[in-house]
Parts: sequence; structure tokens; C-alpha cells
Amino acid sequence: MKHITTFRHLPLIALAGTLAIAGCSESEPKDEAYYQKNLGAAEQKLKDCEAQMMSAFQSNDKEKAKKLAKDTECNAASKAIKADKRAKRKAEQAAREAKIQAQRKTALDAAEKQFSAEHPNIDWKGIMTVKAEQKCGYISKNQELNETDAMCLVIKNKYTELVDPVKTKFANLPFPELLAKEITLCKLNRGRGTPCSVWLESLNASAQKTFADTPLTDLIPQKDTYCKSDSPSKYNICNAYNKVVHAKEKALVEEYAKNDEKFTSTYKMCYDKVQKMKAAGVFMPSVKVREEDFNCEAVNNATYNRNLTQYSNFAKPLE
Repeated sequence: MKHITTFRHLPLIALAGTLAIAGCSESEPKDEAYYQKNLGAAEQKLKDCEAQMMSAFQSNDKEKAKKLAKDTECNAASKAIKADKRAKRKAEQAAREAKIQAQRKTALDAAEKQFSAEHPNIDWKGIMTVKAEQKCGYISKNQELNETDAMCLVIKNKYTELVDPVKTKFANLPFPELLAKEITLCKLNRGRGTPCSVWLESLNASAQKTFADTPLTDLIPQKDTYCKSDSPSKYNICNAYNKVVHAKEKALVEEYAKNDEKFTSTYKMCYDKVQKMKAAGVFMPSVKVREEDFNCEAVNNATYNRNLTQYSNFAKPLE
């Protein structure tokens, strides 16, 4: 049996522009705008066009089929019906979404009321305990809420409301003052989701800011203070320290790589130090100089940036 193609299934490329067949238009061709306002007429027109198309296929009248495929009114009716269906689908989707959002608001309002009754004076530490006890999974924004999910969202919002300002406050405290809070906030529990975890997060930010504001000359000698202390937070502080020092040292190397005058004078100073150590019988003087003076380490690294490897480790004076 031959496959019958209709206007509802023909590709638009085959349907584009049709309306020159006798019997398909009467006077002025009706356009899509007309059919959008007269959907009953559009349905009838599409039926007529499909009937004629079926007849053309059955009689193997290819010319007639081609003309029908380009018929202006047939295509206009088809497009109007499709546009109406799209508009209806869009309206139905909007109605479904509005219903979901209305239900979510009702559920959240009820959960908020319940939470306020159960925790009338909760503070930032209290909300952390509540959040840790509440088992919450992924909650889609496009679905209705059951009581558990609604309460999870309320707790999440309350957590943000109460804890975020504390993080900001901690991060803006002077580093020594924030460091002193470890005793009270981390004495009993240093786990995730505890007040100590908020303190640690803020400690990293505060430490980095403090170290960033400290000149490298003052920062380098303090390594043992921040990386060899007995504090349980040693790792966090040392990590922040190393991160800032590394960034400052990298910037210093780049400065020596670009500034000829500074590179020349510093290299000469370090070279002279190496020569004095050699004369004094110091073992591996170039390594010793770089360990003792971060400027010598930086200017030595800059010899590689400048493609002057013959001068690395202060092997000879600059020519």
C-alpha cells in the first residue's frame, strides 16, 4: 500500500508557498492572520486540502501534489492551527507552573510558621545544630513541596540569614582577635557543620587578608609562627600563609624580570654575598644566600625568565 502524506505530516520545506491550484482559493487568498481569528475555518480548510492531497497521491498526480504543497491558503491554515496549539500548550504550562508555585508558597508559609513556633529565639549556633540534624536531599524548584522538603528549605534559608553575617563579621576581625576565638568555638567539636567550621572558613579569609597586607620582608621570618605552632588550626593558617607568600614571591620574580635596574643591583648584591661566603669557606654559598635572602632567591629565578641561565646560582658577575 502506498504511504499517504498529509499536510499535518509534510515537511514545511515541501509545504512552503502553495496556493495555486483551482478550487483551493476562491477570491482573495486568506492568510495566517485570518485563520488565527477563524480557527473553525482553518480546520475545515486543512481538511479540504488534505483530502485533495490524498486524491493527488492516489491518482499519482505529481503536478497536482506539488501545487497543493505550495498552496498559500492550505499552508496558512496549517500554520494557524499549529500556532494555536503552541499557544494552548504554553498557557497550560503557565497554569501548571502557577499552581505549583502557589502550592509551594502555602507549604513554605506553613513550614515557616511551624519553625518559628518550635525555635522562637534561635541564633546562628542553634540553626547549625538544626541543619545538621535535618536530613535533606535535592529539592527541585519545579515540583510541589511535601512537609519535609518545605521545612528543609525554611531551615536552609534561615541558615543563610543567620550564619552568613557571622562569616562576614569573623572575616573582618583582626587576625589575632579571630584566632583567639578558637578556644571557645572549637573546644568540643571541630567537625563539619559546627560553629568551628564557620570559624575555620572565616579564619582562612582573615589570614589571607592579613598576610596580603604584610610586606614580604616581615612575612618571611614568621613562617615558623604560622606553620609550626601547636594549634589544631595550624594547617589552615599555614596553608593561607604559604598561598600568600607564594603569590608575593611570584610577583617579586616578575618585577626583577621586567625592571633592569632593580635586577642588576640586586644580582650584584647577591653575587658579592656569594663571593664573601666562598672566601669564608661556606659550603654551597649560592644555596645559602638564596635561603637567607628571599630577594636573592627571586633574582636568581628571574635569570631564567630573562634567558640568562649562564648567571643562575650567581655563577659569575653580570657583564
